[in-house]
Amino acid sequence: MILTLFFLYGLGYAQPTVIYFTSAGLHKTTLTPTTLTTGTLLDATNMSYQTMEYANGIVYAVSRPAWPAISAFGTIDKNTGAFTVIKEDIGYNVSGLAWNPLDNTMYAVYQTASATSRGFGKINLTTGDFEEIGATWAVNAMQLQASIVIDNDGICYFLDYGQNASMRFGTLNLTTGAQTAILTNINAQNRLTDMSIDRETDVMYVSTPGANTVNSLSTITKAGARTTYGSPTTSQRWQAFAIFTEEPSSTTDYTVNIATPTNGSITVMNGSTPVTDGTQLPEGTTLTLTATPATGYEFDQWCDGNTPTPRTSTWTIDT
Repeated sequence: MILTLFFLYGLGYAQPTVIYFTSAGLHKTTLTPTTLTTGTLLDATNMSYQTMEYANGIVYAVSRPAWPAISAFGTIDKNTGAFTVIKEDIGYNVSGLAWNPLDNTMYAVYQTASATSRGFGKINLTTGDFEEIGATWAVNAMQLQASIVIDNDGICYFLDYGQNASMRFGTLNLTTGAQTAILTNINAQNRLTDMSIDRETDVMYVSTPGANTVNSLSTITKAGARTTYGSPTTSQRWQAFAIFTEEPSSTTDYTVNIATPTNGSITVMNGSTPVTDGTQLPEGTTLTLTATPATGYEFDQWCDGNTPTPRTSTWTIDT
């Protein structure tokens, strides 16, 4: 009786994840087609987030208790929602964060305390120090916020809005901070809260509630055309959000295929757990194989030629 055991390589696909903040707290959900479920409540404290951005496996965020308080910069734990402060007071009222994958730099747009001008710069991820780029630009007093996103080609897009005023869409030069308008009246009714991007697809998203009510999530093209993606099931409007794909595990999964012998049987165990044909297990798992010949037959060897006595062998799943 010769016994055979195969290990087949297999990998899973992770759907994009969304971490978003509303007045009800910090939530985590999956970006599924056309609908956005409320997801899991990570944190219900009074922490208030102005903007979020995902970079190198970490969710960065700007927290601001209430206008015109100065922003705190830090990170959000993707599993617990805990906020870890990098710098308590970065000295600017930051309303938008954007990560550039080409130069590994976090950029930010801010508004002055007087609400009469905006500026652009970059934030050191280790210290939270802010470095201005270019000169500030004047804005209408009703234009309350701006947000930015940087695509996979390193182009920075911005949206700014005012309460019940039109939104403006364009690009920002990462070296000089100069603006180039693409559209000056992208939507006259909806307010912008935040922007994000799915790095896997290079698709940009924007959250736009209608006058402080429940928002819809829209995709936005590089020409400024918006398409509603879906409305979340939560009744609170999103104030900040980040989209990302969970990093795949460094451990490779394998499918265990067990060929049934004709004159006997084989038992495969993962510790005290039986393993059946088709089971997926991570690389490095040690399995115990026991061969039992049928009446009138004797065990000969495993398919690799080994003939252990008793008829039990241990195998470690690897390449």
